[in-house]
Amino acid sequence: MSRFPENFKALSQELQIIIKRTFDKQEVYSGSPVDMYLEEKINAIYLSENIDDHISLITPLFPSIRYITGYQNFINLFERCNYEDQLKLIDLVLDIIKNCYSYVYADDIQNHILTHLIKYCNEEKTIQLLDGINNNNQFYDRREYRLTKHMLVHHCNAVLKNDFNYSKYTNLKLS
Repeated sequence: MSRFPENFKALSQELQIIIKRTFDKQEVYSGSPVDMYLEEKINAIYLSENIDDHISLITPLFPSIRYITGYQNFINLFERCNYEDQLKLIDLVLDIIKNCYSYVYADDIQNHILTHLIKYCNEEKTIQLLDGINNNNQFYDRREYRLTKHMLVHHCNAVLKNDFNYSKYTNLKLS
């Protein structure tokens, strides 16, 4: 259903209600209520009327994602969206980066989301990305930052002007 959200709208109202209620009941997945529930809910854009509603629905879920499939569902969602909606999802990721609360979470965001999405960042989003990482020591102080730095340098060289002033990004150590 996540791959073809239009099929959800073709279901009867009764079935739509049952499916929506399933996602409202975390205990539906025995064992670990958080895992599969969260991962599938991220991908289930059919639960929302539009991308803005879906972003509001999934934003609180991100700190609870513990498995790569949850992040992969986000990438799948991203790839199915049009350009304008992709920019909204990038804004969500930039907000997550800005508010990242641990080194482990920063590693997960970098390894499972940022590596896929950075190529979609235009000049404006790239500058916002630099600001977010520069202002959050959970990103620039972690052991894995060298990978982020390599990715940032490569991306910035491709997207930003040659005379871009990096002087305010002292924590990034890009020079």
